[in-house]
Amino acid sequence: MENKAAAAVAVVPEALSLDAWGLTPPVLVALLVVAFVTGALLARFFGRPSAPPASSVPSSATPKDAKSKKAAEDESEDEDSESEDDSEDDEEDDDEDEDDEDDDGEEHKMVLCVRTDLKMQRGKVAAQCGHAVLGAYREARRRGRSGKEDQEVCREALRQWSRQGQAKIALAIPDEATMMDLEAKARARKLPTYIVADAGRTQIAAGSLTVLAIGPGPKSKLDEVTGHLKLF
Repeated sequence: MENKAAAAVAVVPEALSLDAWGLTPPVLVALLVVAFVTGALLARFFGRPSAPPASSVPSSATPKDAKSKKAAEDESEDEDSESEDDSEDDEEDDDEDEDDEDDDGEEHKMVLCVRTDLKMQRGKVAAQCGHAVLGAYREARRRGRSGKEDQEVCREALRQWSRQGQAKIALAIPDEATMMDLEAKARARKLPTYIVADAGRTQIAAGSLTVLAIGPGPKSKLDEVTGHLKLF
């Protein structure tokens, strides 16, 4: 019995030794490194806070909601652009109010020279005249800010015309050659001009020159160019 007990006691230390399990120092170091790295990765994974939403649009939002949000942003940008234009117009209105005492009393107007050879229907003529008025107005404003020698003349003509009710007269011209001749005469007198070139979607060919707008400017100066024409 004593011999068996002694043998058992001798086996236990041998079983607990590292060599018995094949754990040499290099192997033991490798196991410790693996355990450390594994523990660090687990701690990082389970301890990491949840990521914030990737988009400002809620996950429950439908594509329609996202489009509505985009449309609202676009509308806001358009309103900002319109506000800038309104501010410029307000500044011009202030200038007009300050210059009321300088009104020379001469009538100012804009004339619209409409080609009759194109046989445009009334609705078409109305649309083309609308384009011409807007184009001439923008041209007058542009020249009023150009810094050139006729800048103040254009600004004053625009102010006078705006105060007097923006008179517009439609006149008939027979063809394109007459239109170009009238434009040349108007330019020689430093009057704003604008010619409408039709897009060709209805009635007439694309690129057709439909209406010539002259002015706004003093009636006496415009009559030098178009005073001989008949009403459309």
